[in-house]
Amino acid sequence: MGKIYVSGLLLVASLTGVKAQGFFKKLKDDIKKEEQVLNQNAAHPNGNGQHWMKINAGSEIPHDAVVGGKDIDGSPLFVAHANQLGNWHPGKTRKDWNTTSIEYGGQELNINDYEILVGNEGLSWVSVSQGNIPENAVQGGHENQNNLYICRCEFKGSTQVGKTWQGINACRIGYGNTGNVVPNYEVLVQGSTGVPVGAMNSSSTMTTNPTNTMPAAPQVANSTTTSNSNPDIKVYSNYDFVPGANILFEDNFQDDQDGEFPAKWDLEKGQAVLNKVDGELALFITQGNYAKLNPRMKTASYLTDPFTVETDYYVQAQQRNGIRIFIECTDGEKSLWFAPDGGVSSDYFPNNFSAPFPDPNAKLNGHWHHAAFIFKNGQMKCYVDQYRVLLMPNTQVTPVSIKFGGIGDMTNPMIFKNVRIASGGAMNMIGKKFTDAKIVTHGINFDYGKASIRPESMGTLNMIKEVLIDNPELKFEIGGHTDNDGDGAYNLKLSQDRADAVRSALINLGIDGNRLTTKGYGLTKPIGDNNTPEGKANNRRVEFVRL
Repeated sequence: MGKIYVSGLLLVASLTGVKAQGFFKKLKDDIKKEEQVLNQNAAHPNGNGQHWMKINAGSEIPHDAVVGGKDIDGSPLFVAHANQLGNWHPGKTRKDWNTTSIEYGGQELNINDYEILVGNEGLSWVSVSQGNIPENAVQGGHENQNNLYICRCEFKGSTQVGKTWQGINACRIGYGNTGNVVPNYEVLVQGSTGVPVGAMNSSSTMTTNPTNTMPAAPQVANSTTTSNSNPDIKVYSNYDFVPGANILFEDNFQDDQDGEFPAKWDLEKGQAVLNKVDGELALFITQGNYAKLNPRMKTASYLTDPFTVETDYYVQAQQRNGIRIFIECTDGEKSLWFAPDGGVSSDYFPNNFSAPFPDPNAKLNGHWHHAAFIFKNGQMKCYVDQYRVLLMPNTQVTPVSIKFGGIGDMTNPMIFKNVRIASGGAMNMIGKKFTDAKIVTHGINFDYGKASIRPESMGTLNMIKEVLIDNPELKFEIGGHTDNDGDGAYNLKLSQDRADAVRSALINLGIDGNRLTTKGYGLTKPIGDNNTPEGKANNRRVEFVRL
């Protein structure tokens, strides 16, 4: 114990008799209390036989210490907590550490002064859904009027121990010198309703929670829906957005894992994690003001004039969502804000503009929405769903790269998917004599693994329709093409089905079906390198070959 010094000795020396005896008795009692506070070896009771025991450097871990997980090398991780700025935060420790690891402020902190939870009888781990902490959860600390509870989660081949609280919908752990937010987790409880604590001493691992545990448990009736009224392709009949012909970056997160950070992205600021909405992976921005995520590109400056950007973003009921797209330019960073109410606004351009969603009666909550913009000759056009919302005639900027992000937290994340950045865009063939051999398009999009056309494809379909109207003698073979993922026979059939679906869509737009034939080529005619993500994206296309 550290020494306790008494000041004011002249005053003490002046005391005599009974007064002096009373003064020194009180001083002795105060010293005893201070010793108890400093040592804390008796630890804090936690109910039902559990208590927190202070561990000094070099001390042995008690035999009945609560095991919460296993580190990546197989070493057991014990449940601990540490004091940070006057509040106790649950975390983990190992026999060879002499510290405890906690998550705090988005970082991993290793603290020397800590306590370990002992007394593992009557404890178990239970999965948590939608952040609803059980009443019998074991409390491990307190901060900002929140009771902090002990949680564990699977992370990078290990089972880590951390903290959670009511409504957070995640386990927060320290790992690799950073704070991490994991949506699938279990909470330590009093009782035997879940996985017994002792199970972690064997080779078994935690039971992962199959339930969507991210905020508000978003439910989407149809993952391809992009407007408030579940629109079909007819709603987009006047849509004129045509994406670029050469895809620079595309990610639908299909190759990533639920609960992880996507492989094709870098995190500049904030926190983000993949989670499923209606069975499809989307990226949840769970922390940051502003969070920023960068597509992994080979060069820092990759945008051309023209270029196009597309993504889908989800608006939760009664929540603040939307998506912000940061545009790095030669003179600094600008941004476009696609708001949850469907409006679009610009920031940090020489001249900023904003415009509301054209349909004032639209109910956008609870649905996916398609955001897109094209930059061409300094002009920028921004679209939400079937509408062109914002026009900036002269931006006076030269874009070089793109980032995605915004303000998000665990209870109100920003959610987006289906990102595409392409060079070129808005091919100006309408009203002109068509003399090219073919048109290669990447703007006709389909549901993943299906032949159903997504509504935002109407910009490209409208363009093809106008070309056929302006050139009445013209006939096309519609060719469907895929990348090399999957079985060749499957891809051949899928590409044929998609070509047939495009033909049907054009017939519904008034084109004579005798002018259109179809053929599925599958993976047999790549135009890009199937060993790269952007090559695969360019190989997934629909071609209109002149007959």
